[in-house]
Amino acid sequence: MVLSTKLGIRILDLYFDEIAPSSVGVDVVRWTQAPRQLPRAKCTPFTTLLVDLSLPAEALLAQMKKQTRYEIRRASEKDELLYEAPSSSSPEVIATFADHFDRCAELKGMGKASRERLAILAGHDAVGFSFMRDKSGDILVSNCYVVTPLRVRMLHTASVFRAVREPERRALVGRASRLLLWRDLLRYQQADVRVFDFGGWYSGQTDQEKLRINAFKESFGGQLSNEWNCERALTLRGAAVLIGLRGRHKVLEATARRRSAALAAAVGGD
Repeated sequence: MVLSTKLGIRILDLYFDEIAPSSVGVDVVRWTQAPRQLPRAKCTPFTTLLVDLSLPAEALLAQMKKQTRYEIRRASEKDELLYEAPSSSSPEVIATFADHFDRCAELKGMGKASRERLAILAGHDAVGFSFMRDKSGDILVSNCYVVTPLRVRMLHTASVFRAVREPERRALVGRASRLLLWRDLLRYQQADVRVFDFGGWYSGQTDQEKLRINAFKESFGGQLSNEWNCERALTLRGAAVLIGLRGRHKVLEATARRRSAALAAAVGGD
């Protein structure tokens, strides 16, 4: 449960199966991945991939694709990679992640990380970060999660893959991505988290970039889950803001699609 204020509008964000209190004193309530549609709320379907962290580590490895297991082992044993999982989400950690994310996002024509949002989550102890560095200390891959007691959800991931041209270095970054995710799975399993959520699944068939992301996620096993993102205005001010946000989101999505298509054409679809 995360409370925040934006432009004078009070917002309550709930995650997964959290229930809104009977008296919340806010203008808008938003649910991320509710298990069902909610009354008096605008809900949109959301599909994601979930991994059961109650399984022992050996079973988690066994459900992965053979190539994924091989790359995890090689990265762990031979690549001299350094795993970093800060115990707190300090402003310095947020800045380290956001700086890395922004550099990687620019290469993909994506928007920057919301440092304000990350700080709000950190203030509620609801965000976690991890990094995989090479032996020189340079960040190759970083992950950011929404963390709740029983479920952790991937919020952002960033990789230097597009900035690298040498085939060997690119292969190293790919292995680092898999080892980072594996170490994160073990980390949250040891913290008694029950479910690891990949944060989304592309249900279409045309976007090749998103299909490659699906394949990466699927290589770790897991089960698809159909859920709902919902939002409900509790005041007239809240209703007006939601209408404005929906329009803005449509514009941003269209802009992102155009930038991604232009970038793919410029770099040959890397």
